This record gives sequence, C-alpha cells and structure tokens, in this order.
Amino acid sequence: MAQAPWQLCIVSDEVDSLGLARLCDYQSRQPDSLSAIVELRAVLQKLQAQAYLSASIDSLERKDSLLYAHLYLGEQLSWARLRNGNVPASLLRQTGFREKSFRDRPLDLAQLRQAQEGLLEFLENHGYPFAQVWLDSLDASQGQLAAALYHETG
Repeated sequence: MAQAPWQLCIVSDEVDSLGLARLCDYQSRQPDSLSAIVELRAVLQKLQAQAYLSASIDSLERKDSLLYAHLYLGEQLSWARLRNGNVPASLLRQTGFREKSFRDRPLDLAQLRQAQEGLLEFLENHGYPFAQVWLDSLDASQGQLAAALYHETG
C-alpha cells in the first residue's frame, strides 16, 4: 500500500501565506514526512539568505498527513555600514570591494561571502596561503548591521 503524500503548511503571525510565497517559494506537497522537514529547512535557509537571520520554526504540529509549521520571521536586516578595518586600500581596489555597496542596503550574505572570498583568493594567489578575512566590531541595532572588515596575511 502506497503512503499518502504529506502536506506542509507554514503559518506565521507576521506574514500571510501569499507574502510567504513571495519571500520563498516552497513545495507544500511532499512524498513523506522526512521530505517535508527537508523542505522546511530549505525554507529557513532561503529566508536567512534574504537577511531574515532570526527566522525560525517555533513549533511543529502533525495532524494525520498534515505538518503545520509555525514560523517566526523576525525583521529583515540591512547594512548600516561595512567599513574597512585594516585592509589596505590598494587591496580593496584590486579585488573590487566597494564600501558603498554595503551602506544602507539590504543585508546580502552572498555578496558579503563573495567579497571575503575575493580578498582571500587574491591574497592566496599573491603568496599568502594562510590569510584570513573576517568581520569585527559587529553592531546590530534597529534592524541594521554595522561591522568592520579585517584581514591577516598569516
């Protein structure tokens, strides 16, 4: 006998189902409960990639083949400022890093990762295989994040 498909239903007090569908398209129909949980994790990853860093599932409820997930969305963070901590200006220019790309804009973790990896790759290709790049002096308030970009050649 074949198992009935599962229906994943995400509910939130902060956003209606249409708003949630706009934020992250997800497949509500799943072949089994494990697939529904995997899809739920993917939803959280999509939301966090869109700067809803505090997004979480507060509770799960199972009713037959329905899985209700109660979502806490939280606020979407944006950059207040990402300033240069100790990275030489010439290195920032050579890797295409622009501070203004990280000022008063939505927090984009992929963009940040790309900037950090660009710096690391440049340093590694220029004789610093153990270089490190990190954020310091993080300050999150009123939905905005400020930080400083640092590096060490190792």
